[in-house]
Amino acid sequence: MDESGVEPETFRMLSERATNYATRPISC
Repeated sequence: MDESGVEPETFRMLSERATNYATRPISC
């Protein structure tokens, strides 16, 4: 993955989303 083209804000958002998705319980 190239971090040069990815902005820090976007990277942070993706990281938070991934963390929430992984932490969230899988009920569906």
